[in-house]
Amino acid sequence: TVAVVGGGNTAMEDIIYLSKVAKKIYVINRSEHFRADKILFEAILKLSKQENNKIEILTNSAVTKLFGDILLSGVEVTNILTNDKKQLQLDGLFVAIGRKPSTAIVKDIVELDELGYIKTDEHLKTNIEGVYAAGDIIVKEVRQIITAAADGAIAATHASHYIARK
Repeated sequence: TVAVVGGGNTAMEDIIYLSKVAKKIYVINRSEHFRADKILFEAILKLSKQENNKIEILTNSAVTKLFGDILLSGVEVTNILTNDKKQLQLDGLFVAIGRKPSTAIVKDIVELDELGYIKTDEHLKTNIEGVYAAGDIIVKEVRQIITAAADGAIAATHASHYIARK
């Protein structure tokens, strides 16, 4: 049993994936309106109306407290309009309220896209010779630990080849 906090594309994509593996999913969004693309939100609504419904949508809500000693065991959710509080027993919490890459330090050095992600080629080389980037700060579709680790291996391999040629 998990909760996903957010109402944008990241949250919807996470919910679609989690619907294949989780027993129950709480969707916690701070307003009634979702910022996700219409097609993604409609997919979530469709999933929530299936006979084996695993998805419960809590709008106008925010997580206000976490419970657990070493591991998370639940959260308190507060309705921001009524101040009603509800406790949810959870095995996991996914905060999907958007992404902002931490690239300010290189913004005037390497080329960034309009969202602030570093542009690279297939070898993870930037527009600056000898400078490589990897992980969630680069332009890419999937942002997961495993893809970031793979990016690191690719960038390190190509950077070491670059250094060896010098």
